[in-house]
Amino acid sequence: IAFNYRGTDVDQVALLKKAILANLPIYALSEEEKDLEDVFMAITKGADNQ
Repeated sequence: IAFNYRGTDVDQVALLKKAILANLPIYALSEEEKDLEDVFMAITKGADNQ
């Protein structure tokens, strides 16, 4: 399963701890770095449809 999560570093630690305590197998945890183009596309997404 892959998902996006927005939260603070403290929130991320709490989420991982809950997953581990629930005996969920964690294969990998990583952060996705956003570049300026990613930010621009997120802001302007759907701008043509307005």
